[in-house]
Amino acid sequence: KEEWADSYQGTILTSSGSVMATDKEVNDEFVDLEQKLQVNNIAILNKRSSLTELQTKIDPLTNQITDLQSQKTNLLAKYNEEILKQSTTVLSNEEINQSKELADQFNNQMSDITNQIKTTEEQSNSLQQQVQGLNLELAGEIGTRTQLEQNINNLNSELLASQNSLSQRELQLDQLRNTDLNLKVNELNSELKSVSRQKDFIETDFERSIDLEVEALKRYHSALGDTAEEIDFAMREVDVVLDSDPRKARAFEIEKYATYAGFSKDQIQKGIDAVNKDDWDTQKEVFKNIFQGLSKNPNWQVNVPSNAEFNVMIEEEKAIQEAALASLNIEEINTKWNNKLSEQSKEFQPLAGLNTTWIEYSSLQSNVVETNLVNEELDKILNNNSELKNLTAELEEKQKQLKEIQVFQQLKTQEINNAIKPLREEVSNAYAELNNINRTYNQKSLEKTTYINSIGGYASLFRDKGNPNYGDWVKNIGNFDQELGNIRSKSQKIQTEASNISSEIYKVQLDNSTPQTDLNNWSNLQREVGNLSLQQSRKIGAATKQARSNIIAQVEQATIKYNEIMSQKNPELKAIEEKVSSILKDVPTFEGQADSLAGLDATTLRAKLVDLTNGSNNETEALEAARKAMTEMGDKPVSEYMTGPYWEMTNVKAAAIVRSKKYNYIDDYEYINAYYRDPLQLNTSQRAEVETELKNILGNNNPKLNALNNQV
Repeated sequence: KEEWADSYQGTILTSSGSVMATDKEVNDEFVDLEQKLQVNNIAILNKRSSLTELQTKIDPLTNQITDLQSQKTNLLAKYNEEILKQSTTVLSNEEINQSKELADQFNNQMSDITNQIKTTEEQSNSLQQQVQGLNLELAGEIGTRTQLEQNINNLNSELLASQNSLSQRELQLDQLRNTDLNLKVNELNSELKSVSRQKDFIETDFERSIDLEVEALKRYHSALGDTAEEIDFAMREVDVVLDSDPRKARAFEIEKYATYAGFSKDQIQKGIDAVNKDDWDTQKEVFKNIFQGLSKNPNWQVNVPSNAEFNVMIEEEKAIQEAALASLNIEEINTKWNNKLSEQSKEFQPLAGLNTTWIEYSSLQSNVVETNLVNEELDKILNNNSELKNLTAELEEKQKQLKEIQVFQQLKTQEINNAIKPLREEVSNAYAELNNINRTYNQKSLEKTTYINSIGGYASLFRDKGNPNYGDWVKNIGNFDQELGNIRSKSQKIQTEASNISSEIYKVQLDNSTPQTDLNNWSNLQREVGNLSLQQSRKIGAATKQARSNIIAQVEQATIKYNEIMSQKNPELKAIEEKVSSILKDVPTFEGQADSLAGLDATTLRAKLVDLTNGSNNETEALEAARKAMTEMGDKPVSEYMTGPYWEMTNVKAAAIVRSKKYNYIDDYEYINAYYRDPLQLNTSQRAEVETELKNILGNNNPKLNALNNQV
């Protein structure tokens, strides 16, 4: 294909969707359309001139009609006045007779004026009809011009589209040729290097990491709480939410709410110790004391649970802890089991799940696994088909002969074209000259018409023979006619010359045409090639169908085997699921969803169970938000202009998001609202204090560093 492309010396093909043309054909069509457009423009100019002439005749008639109607109105008023006089008894007989005579005169004058108005209106209507006809013709000519211009634009667009497509294909080819197969590896290495650097950066250069955290705190501080204690707990809560150990979450809850209740450090530590020792009675007492303490705090609105409610709370916590601890190794168990199944099914996995519909019906053009498998199978079938090999050899020989004839014909055609090229140029020049002559003729004809209109038109020429200028009129019009006749004669002469040259071109083509015998042999050879190609195509089609069927059978068999392997139940996982389900079914709060929750990883299970106790989905949403934030830790900014607290994930921002999602009394998108509030203003000493507190918190527990370690 590359050799063919490099050797191709033909023209660019332009397609309109239904017609394919070479660039020369497109250029010839351009010339033809331009010539038609010129003729059309002249026709429009002539019709507009005629419209202008008619309008100059219509305007005086309109004024005349208006004047006559005014005279008629005045006469009618006088006529009515005389009739009114006759009806009175004041006038004498003589005066009445005089009035009647005046009325008759007015009536006669009105009749004459009415006839004049009728005649003038008929003339005006006739001219208006001519104007209407010319307007219709002008609209048609303008429509034709619009269509011609549209055709020219379409040709331009098609040619431009073809050129653009060619440029795009060349660019795609260059891109494919220059593709570096190691590019993706280098990209991954670059990402690994970036994440590793950030990890090392946090570990070894904590100061600059703290700077970004401080900037985030200035923006998101209101979403973390109103006091230093609330902000501290919010920062630590992210790690608690992500932890699978329910003891850690319960100890954190005791520490946080006991602090708000005003407990001493010893009292708080007593509760934490009770959690770590699974001392449920002490935990119950601690929770009771916390609720009672908070109920006395004016900043809190707390309903102290009854003893029965505390008992239910402790039973729920016991079940959550037991179920979560039983599920601690689920992720590891699933990983080992999946690896085992993958090893067992690796023989069938490449075929299992392939698209059999694609295999059966696709055109096999795309570079996909299914297409590659069918093509490989087809190659095997074709290589073992001796009949097809013989047919292909015969076809290739015939095609070679046909190609030689085609090359000979191309050379012969080129020779003829070279011979008639000067003649074609003469014809083209003749028609170009003819166009110029036609324009000259139209211009001279327009000058004649303008001159005749200037002397009053043909009517004046026929009725004003006594005019002293009549002789000059006739002489000048005769000169115009003589010039127009000379132009017509010259046009006819050039047309005759062009026709003679065209006949000469035809004679050259006829004298050098291929003999009928050679054409018949060529036609027979083409027919043989066509028949052989059809036979080859049918055989390849049958082989392709067989290849598709073979691959489909392999895919279906592999899918059955693969599904059998993957459907095996993990006995270790099943034992855990049964144990967790049994634990949860002992507690009415969890009984209804015990089976569906069993098998989740410990962290997700703990969040789901906590939500069931609270009648919400807050803990699960907080966990999902925390996990998402951890995946974004260490992401390189997509632009140098997209850096800072809004664009980069930090521990502070993650804490603001988690707190917004976890608690009902905080809006889900409080962290966004906080960002757009006025930032926290810190002086030098305040900033130093904030940096120290963040170092203390993140030095002991840094979710960002943990997330980066996982990415590495």
